[in-house]
Amino acid sequence: MSNNEEIKHVTPLSGHKLGFFKQKQCYLTFTDQRIIVAYHDPKRIKEEYNKKIEEHEKDGKKANIFKKIGANWSSHSNFHLRYLEMQPEEILIETEGNFDILPDTISKLVLKRGSSSMDEDGFERKSNGTLSVVTKDNKKLNFSIAHGQFNELSSALDHIIPEATFKRNKVVLKR
Repeated sequence: MSNNEEIKHVTPLSGHKLGFFKQKQCYLTFTDQRIIVAYHDPKRIKEEYNKKIEEHEKDGKKANIFKKIGANWSSHSNFHLRYLEMQPEEILIETEGNFDILPDTISKLVLKRGSSSMDEDGFERKSNGTLSVVTKDNKKLNFSIAHGQFNELSSALDHIIPEATFKRNKVVLKR
């Protein structure tokens, strides 16, 4: 890919469905030229957590339980943001198994918005969105996407695959 490739959006932790009960956690990075699937590595989050604690303790202060909880929460919830600062090629080689999906290899793509409903007690129930990709060599890739990501993903997909059509609560491409 070219050196001026621009990252448009990175999803928080998503799920790559590998089978009926099997799923692998990943981050989806949408550039202006492709989709990169970066698998979740708990060791990297632990390194991020340790780095935050070390930064706090280098001034001679001991990290209390609240600081540790905050560093742990921040490490998990903001981990995907680090991909915005990385080069796409770095993301591909970061974890074993990472791969990219090029637009010219896609024969079918469907991005569906997750549903949201209220029950009689006023509690809101939200379901995850989905991204389904079928490649020209008939490989099926299914991802669950965190609720509320639909608009950002449809905008990012517009850069990669401008011929995809937006239909109410989904984005569809068939070739």
